[in-house]
Parts: sequence; structure tokens; C-alpha cells
Amino acid sequence: MKHHKTYNAMELKTPKGELIIEGPIPSNLLRDYEFHKDLVSFRPPEQQKKHLLK
Repeated sequence: MKHHKTYNAMELKTPKGELIIEGPIPSNLLRDYEFHKDLVSFRPPEQQKKHLLK
């Protein structure tokens, strides 16, 4: 089964600045991103990034 990916993006203005929510993004861009240290809902940040890059 082939899953078609549709890119979506949204900009939110917050008290701390602008936030861009987008996806899916290609793995070559994801490699350059840093995951927040408190992102632990599923797995530790570095493990989550590693699994997303697979």
C-alpha cells in the first residue's frame, strides 16, 4: 500500500515569538533539527530523532 504524503504548514504567533508547524518534511531537513530535551512523551529526544530518520 502506498501512502501519499500531503505537506501542511501553519504559522502561530505566540508571546515568545512565531512558531511554524509543518510536515511531513524530508529526512535531510530533519537531520539538521535539534529536538527539545523535554520531548520525552514517546522516547528520549535522540532516540526519537533516530527512529524518525529511518
